[in-house]
Amino acid sequence: MRKDTPLLLDWKTFANAPQTFHNTPCCWSIYMCGLNLAHMRQIGLPEINRMAKEKSSLLYDFIDNSNYYTNGIEKQYRSLLNIPFRVKENEDLEKKFIAEATASNLTDLKGHRSVGGCRASIYNAMPLDGVKALINFMEEFKKANP
Repeated sequence: MRKDTPLLLDWKTFANAPQTFHNTPCCWSIYMCGLNLAHMRQIGLPEINRMAKEKSSLLYDFIDNSNYYTNGIEKQYRSLLNIPFRVKENEDLEKKFIAEATASNLTDLKGHRSVGGCRASIYNAMPLDGVKALINFMEEFKKANP
């Protein structure tokens, strides 16, 4: 154990304590992390990576082939998990997009506070069907807001 390890991260402190004198770590977070790691081991990292590439490619291809949505990030620097995009470079239209998407149960699409726009976070728990639902919504929004 390193000398600079915080007390709450020194598991020996908890194991050796005769009574509960130390703050109990958040068991729910540890439990959920364990479930997630077990799931990832079962699937395997190569498959998780393949799925991430499939989902991000689908969304990036849709945006790149659109004359309505844009993504200004060079392809070699694009994230597999967070996909930022703009709606016609129009902040008012983006606000409407986010509000209507939220009403359609497509949540948390607001872009980062420092750059604005929209951002789809498609982490490992997001299924491919969720990305397809977003693309369908984007198509319908474009038709309704030319």
